[in-house]
Amino acid sequence: MNDVGRITRLVEVYHLKEGKYSSTPDLVLDDDLLATSQSTIQSTADTFQIRLRNFQETVGALKGSYQFKTDGRRRTGSFEIDDRVLIYITTLKGRIIDAADKSLYLRFDGLVTDVSYTSGPDGRVFVVTGANRLEKLLTYTFPGLYYTRNGKSWSASQAIQDIIDRVNAVMQKGLSGNSLNPIIWDSTNDTSDTTEITYVRNYKPAFQMIEELSTQRVNGDWNAIYYLDEDNKFHWKKKSRNVDGLIINERDVASLKITSRIWDVFNALIVSTGPDKYGHNIHVQVLNTASMARYGLRYAPGVRHLNDPWNSLYSAEKRQANFGTGDFPSTYSPSWTMQFKTRNKAGELGTSNVVVKSDAGFNQALRVEARWLLRSAAQHLVDYGGVPTDRANVSLNGRRWENSILTTSTSLPLGMGDLVKVDVPSLNKTGNNAKELRVNSVDHSIDRNGWLVSLELVKDIETSSLGALT
Repeated sequence: MNDVGRITRLVEVYHLKEGKYSSTPDLVLDDDLLATSQSTIQSTADTFQIRLRNFQETVGALKGSYQFKTDGRRRTGSFEIDDRVLIYITTLKGRIIDAADKSLYLRFDGLVTDVSYTSGPDGRVFVVTGANRLEKLLTYTFPGLYYTRNGKSWSASQAIQDIIDRVNAVMQKGLSGNSLNPIIWDSTNDTSDTTEITYVRNYKPAFQMIEELSTQRVNGDWNAIYYLDEDNKFHWKKKSRNVDGLIINERDVASLKITSRIWDVFNALIVSTGPDKYGHNIHVQVLNTASMARYGLRYAPGVRHLNDPWNSLYSAEKRQANFGTGDFPSTYSPSWTMQFKTRNKAGELGTSNVVVKSDAGFNQALRVEARWLLRSAAQHLVDYGGVPTDRANVSLNGRRWENSILTTSTSLPLGMGDLVKVDVPSLNKTGNNAKELRVNSVDHSIDRNGWLVSLELVKDIETSSLGALT
């Protein structure tokens, strides 16, 4: 483990005042205080927790008051709900607060969601819990309407940028009219997706819409990895097959656990959507034949019902100005143009929209298109579920994570979405046989035992032996 005294920490707290955060911190807790055995810092991709104590002055003009003490100086301050908290951790600097490049050591940027205080035999203990800005994406719900209308079409990346803009504008509106701690669309994001999407959702959380738009079955181009970094920059990139020269060797880490279960595999699935406007559900069966040849036929239990294929299609029709208030268009004079395009027998999209002339034709057109969308969604599930899901949990000390074996070609520590080889000699998984896994989470923990970084790595469809979706 790391020697606690060799780890440098810094916590900056900014209070919310009249709708804005100040440019300078209202409370600074530097290393001397945070290095005490009673203090801990924990963070995941989405949350953080700080545990610390304050002390009572016994002499001088401030005798009897309670304050944080750090660097031999007194720090009077408090934590409030919605405070912005920046947490810095490094082994490369003796004092982060004086570093011109301290942003390199920022491990978390979030808002306080809970403050608890306990006074007892162990002293006066504060536990401050908070969430990254991604929590706002998790909670904000609104209808998503991304389909060609009024001459404007949408790609998935354009839709996600619009979702982020709406979250910033509506949910984070400050009293001054400025967006508080906004989510930033990173300038290096992949916007090469060109497929025109038809995506309609009725009041769905933003993160669920982003999750769906990041799948090939919805965006039509490729599967994407997405996450929010410490600077509140939203990253959205095509899942890469480039390992980038990174190898985790079991001899270089504190602990390593790898699991792979055949019982998780399923390669046959029945799914349904609807009901249609005559009360009938729509069913589709999909198979992963490559997986069946290798592992045998393995059905997923039950019938999985997906609301979205039918609901998104029907909602798009209902929102047309001349639809009326009933279940079907109010008129077919002489016909009704549907909000999706024709398809050939192979399911390939044509250039013109479907046209119907009756209620029955309207319902049948929706059933046909819903079946294609349902098949695409279900195929994605069996392609992913058709292979054992390898998972690795790796723990290592912060010094090694920060400046040695896990440095990428960009000289940055291993982060979300990176694809690495896990070299395990004791499993005879080395060299070309090493497991290729993608980083799914990076968690930090600092306590009396030192700085521990925990990585979760998983196999996804791009790294499976059956290949990526096509």
